[in-house]
Amino acid sequence: MALIFLILRKTHGGLAGCAGALVYGVMAMSPALLGTAGHATHLIAFFSVAGLYALLEARERGRLWLYIVSGVCFGMAFLMKQSGLFYAPLLFAFLVLESFRLEPAHRTNSRIRAVVFAAAAAAPSLLIAEYYLTIGRLGTLWYWSFQLARQFGEQVGLAGALENLRDRTREVTAGFVIVWLVGAVGLGVMLRDRSLGALRYLLVTFGLAAVLSIVPGYFFTTHYYIAILPFLAILVGGFLDVLARGRGDRGPSPVGTAAVGAAVVMGLLVGVARYGPFYTGSMPDAAAARIIYSGNPFPESVEVGQYLREHSSPGDSIAMLGSETQIYFYARRPSASHIPARGPLRGHGPG
Repeated sequence: MALIFLILRKTHGGLAGCAGALVYGVMAMSPALLGTAGHATHLIAFFSVAGLYALLEARERGRLWLYIVSGVCFGMAFLMKQSGLFYAPLLFAFLVLESFRLEPAHRTNSRIRAVVFAAAAAAPSLLIAEYYLTIGRLGTLWYWSFQLARQFGEQVGLAGALENLRDRTREVTAGFVIVWLVGAVGLGVMLRDRSLGALRYLLVTFGLAAVLSIVPGYFFTTHYYIAILPFLAILVGGFLDVLARGRGDRGPSPVGTAAVGAAVVMGLLVGVARYGPFYTGSMPDAAAARIIYSGNPFPESVEVGQYLREHSSPGDSIAMLGSETQIYFYARRPSASHIPARGPLRGHGPG
């Protein structure tokens, strides 16, 4: 929220920053996006927004080290989850294309900065690969991060992908439709806002990378949409700022600002009201888990873990066939496949 505020204050103004931070803060906690749980998608959003802010500072101040910071942040977004791959290549392409608009004398420096940005973005993944190569597990890294991910993504065909996109988008926007619509209008306003110059294309490139991040695998899982929320917040905040301050030949529009601001507030309130018990914490955890996670046995995991703890000794280990790893926690028993560490890690398998 703080980073979104800083970005919008830099590109538009304080009002835009406050509006954008509010939109992200409320919507990112929505149970429709599984926002009440911690996901790698939250970290994609964090590092991508940090990278965008550093890139804005870099373009404004012309400091090479800021391009490095921005690149590392976008590289970390990919390191958090494979779907964060799109940010660095698309923004690198933007920086290269932007250099053609400069005078010939300045193009070389601009392209050097773009290359440094790309190298910095690749650095986190290269360091991880070097570490796994050093311990003799590069093949393991490649399998779990890329081969298995590709096989996982091949389960859904194009028809299933379109169906998933339609259904998940309905789930994500339910309750917050007004805010999404304001953001859609804000996209058109941003593209026509010549006062932003090339900055509007930078922001749209960032948004395109965020949208593409929900595509891999074709499952369009609801919490993937968290990565899009920073761009939605930027669009809403920017739209309000254009109305409040005016652009080009158009002066400020107090009535329009009040109307759109009221629409945003109303849209957030409708969404919060739809999921009121989750935002207020008045619903029991078991009931909330059943509504959010449907048939997944999260409430039952507590009872299963208690049963295992009461019918086993502390020295016993258990094996789970499935992904309900929380049962290890509730049972207070180690995994049967766990390999205890024996001193420094020297090529042992994963625990």
